[in-house]
Amino acid sequence: MADKDGPSFIFQSNRPSSSYQLFFIDFSDFHSQGKVMFKKLPDLMSIYLVDSCNGLLCMRDARWIYICNPFTRVYLQLPKLVNYPAQVGHIAFGFHQTTKQYKVIQVAYLRQLVLLGGRIDVATSTLVQSQVHVLTIGDPSWRHIGTLPYDLTRPMPKALVNGRLHWLSKPNNDTTASILISFDLETEQFQEVAKPDCCGSNRCFHHLMVLRGFLSAGAYHDNDELEVWVMKEYGIKESWIKEFTIGNHLPPTLQQNDLLHFNMAKARFPNSSVRVLCILRNDEILLEYLNRVVVVFDPRH
Repeated sequence: MADKDGPSFIFQSNRPSSSYQLFFIDFSDFHSQGKVMFKKLPDLMSIYLVDSCNGLLCMRDARWIYICNPFTRVYLQLPKLVNYPAQVGHIAFGFHQTTKQYKVIQVAYLRQLVLLGGRIDVATSTLVQSQVHVLTIGDPSWRHIGTLPYDLTRPMPKALVNGRLHWLSKPNNDTTASILISFDLETEQFQEVAKPDCCGSNRCFHHLMVLRGFLSAGAYHDNDELEVWVMKEYGIKESWIKEFTIGNHLPPTLQQNDLLHFNMAKARFPNSSVRVLCILRNDEILLEYLNRVVVVFDPRH
């Protein structure tokens, strides 16, 4: 969430694992007073956050999906979508400014079942079928709109720009290069979005965000530097520019036990240690390290 005074965030903690706790953080007074408001929201127990849009939260438990207002605690339970065996998928929530409609998208994958050690398990081979379901908030049921030739089985932040949801997807497990895809909330069509030519396999987009209203992406280079690219004119490949570069810094707030976790995670996932959240009014950048620490970074100094 963002306004003219400063951004606000809702974070969710899953520690202890038996409860999903929400926290509201407001940066409105950060520039004038150097303060950040931190507030614990009511405990939602076994309901966990999957996406958000315009301050509304899309949450789910083992059976249902809900749209929640985290401050009034008013929630809407969505119609049930039939679950199929061995199904994994991705859920996204968005709003289209022209149609004034909120929609929830669920991409479900049916995988082959195999017999392993006397028990039935899900095959790790190529996905065999996908199904895309869309629910317009207020409608009584989900609509099946076809299949999707992209892999969205791994949870990832999406970016909502120009009435379109955007994700990063990999074409297969043999490449680190990512594909940028979009879903138009009005036409309900998927399509690929062009990336800059320099983003090959050794400099691939890792995460998406919206910076000053523009579609943006974090890309890692060979030396572990994080490059932030911005599409200045939507849909125009040549309008991608490298806005700034963040060096391989480690926040001093990370304690020794976190430092060990940080280094282990970097060894396993070298391009996933830092995520850009937003740009503040004074052009400082909010960064998140391994879902553990949020820091303010000054790109000028």
